[in-house]
Amino acid sequence: MAIELNFVNNSNDANKSAVVLFQKNLASTPDDAPIAWKVIADCAPGRTHRFIFPTAIEVVATDEAGVPTGPVSGWDAQYFVVGHNSSDCAVALGAAEAAPGEVHVRNALPYARITANVLRDGRLLAIKAGVQPQQMAVFQLKPSLWVGTASAVSEGQAIDPQMLSTVKTELSLLGLASADIVMSGGGGDATSTPFRFSLQKRRHGLSGDAGSSGGKGLSLLRNMTRFWTANDGRLVFEIIFDRAWRAGDLDPPAVAIVRCASSLDERHEVAIYEDRPSWFAVDFSSGYHVHGTLRQMGDVLIEGTPCLTILPTSIIGSQGTNTCSILTAAWSPAQVLR
Repeated sequence: MAIELNFVNNSNDANKSAVVLFQKNLASTPDDAPIAWKVIADCAPGRTHRFIFPTAIEVVATDEAGVPTGPVSGWDAQYFVVGHNSSDCAVALGAAEAAPGEVHVRNALPYARITANVLRDGRLLAIKAGVQPQQMAVFQLKPSLWVGTASAVSEGQAIDPQMLSTVKTELSLLGLASADIVMSGGGGDATSTPFRFSLQKRRHGLSGDAGSSGGKGLSLLRNMTRFWTANDGRLVFEIIFDRAWRAGDLDPPAVAIVRCASSLDERHEVAIYEDRPSWFAVDFSSGYHVHGTLRQMGDVLIEGTPCLTILPTSIIGSQGTNTCSILTAAWSPAQVLR
């Protein structure tokens, strides 16, 4: 699910000030500066800028040289483990779960330190560097956005303390399906006033039919989302389960959204069924190709607990002439407790 936001510049700003939006990690230390998640530049008074705030997040782990390491497997889109391969991650999953509103990233590598990068909509949201082996990075993220004007800041950069001290507005997104973020104030003369930001035209999505995800029209309350990355983080699967699905329903019980890490804005949907494997073949603009099958399996016992799983078989990824088998006949890294 994603919250649809529309930035509206109703200010008297003559300087075309850039607007920065970010989230604060409430579990951070003083050394962990917030990251500029989105920067809106050149949006003159009277103009608007639309964007989305996905409720799901992504995690990318990098080593000390900045090279992606992993893979990273997700649990409840809150608990992530970084290991040498998918089976390492699978064993570690379920060892603990994050508290509501928290994202935990555990370094299961035996020797290397990692940097945990949290992304939303493919853009860097928060970062924790120097996570030691067998240690955990914790991110506590409220469903809100901080917004203010900024200069000399780019998306993905840390916000310095001086700039941070000027940002005073926190906008709660809890329960929203869409809203306008309206900027007012400003001016270049003696009558100028400070910039103000407010939420207007709010539409809530708390009812059973509000909100959708993955093009399926699934309710947030019915949805359960899992993430899985493969091929050293190059391939990202977002698997959306419909927990209200029953045999005979026309819609598939699950949908996989397939992305490539080099072009996260590209998304390809695969309908997943229980009675047969779903074949897919995806070509990305970067030249990366992946094909294979996915199938939902019910009541698979994992550590004695019946789970819904996605069984991927013979998934092959290729870049040019380089071809590799990503996963063959392994139980799903995405699972849903009944």
